Amino acid sequence: AARASNVVYVVTDDQDQMLGSSFPTTLGATPLAQTQKLLVDQGTTFTNAFIHVPICNPSRSTTLTGRYFHNIKATGTPWANMHVDMNKVHNESFAVNFKEAGFATALIGKYANAMPDGFVPKGWDTWLANGGGDYANPQFVSYNV
Repeated sequence: AARASNVVYVVTDDQDQMLGSSFPTTLGATPLAQTQKLLVDQGTTFTNAFIHVPICNPSRSTTLTGRYFHNIKATGTPWANMHVDMNKVHNESFAVNFKEAGFATALIGKYANAMPDGFVPKGWDTWLANGGGDYANPQFVSYNV
């Protein structure tokens, strides 16, 4: 039987051209030197990308669930949720679909501003994640690493 392909999905934050955090560079800034060396200089760029909600936690949440913001929106949430019903994100992300299809799943890096408290969201086999915040000394929650 043919083996399923690997899927690697990369999400980045704060790639604002005016702040000098993306490619092509503006204002003489040189962000992410290793990224430029390993991707951009080898011909890999993303010139046709879209996002439904251009703010951190809602953007990541819509990407993780495949839902438009109005389908995961909530009111009266803690600040980190940014009006997102995080139960829908934690329990209904694309990791669940990949797991059900027989893939091994891992999340390594920033998950969302609103991290789950005391559990790994449904669908993830391996988890080394944080909620961002302290970029100089990030704290990670790990599971099965």
